[in-house]
Amino acid sequence: MAEKKHFSAGEVIFKQGAWSNCAYELLSGRVGIYLSYGTADQRELTVLDGSGYFGEIGALDGMARSATAVALTEGTEVTVLSVEDINEIFRSDPDRLLEIFHTTSTRLRALSADYAEACETISAYVSGARDTGIRARLRRMLDYALDLGALYQKYAVPDYSSFYGD
Repeated sequence: MAEKKHFSAGEVIFKQGAWSNCAYELLSGRVGIYLSYGTADQRELTVLDGSGYFGEIGALDGMARSATAVALTEGTEVTVLSVEDINEIFRSDPDRLLEIFHTTSTRLRALSADYAEACETISAYVSGARDTGIRARLRRMLDYALDLGALYQKYAVPDYSSFYGD
């Protein structure tokens, strides 16, 4: 049975790289989703406010968490959805299942757009770079972005390797 949990402001709900075995439904409060949380490279991906689902992909594929979730307000309340809870939703609650799918697809579309924009920006810098050393460094950055693309390709995001332009 799904469990409700309360978190204090600043409390980590799950950490990037941790094993995934559940999803979360935000009932109240705010949750920030971050890459490299607590480091100099920390980057906010999104803030969830009041309701919604997060951590659902990890619960479905069982892979490591791709980001860290942090409660941003005192008394943030979530429902923890185990894999068994999610399986039950699949069987018996199609409206709730559609909410979860809608949340996931909306985030994936936004991520795809951000990824395409980043690749186009890097490509423009690579194409415009006169110095071969800078050009090589920029190409390595784009290669790194394309390596991350392997994850996105798994979810039917197009191949952006054509952005090299040469």
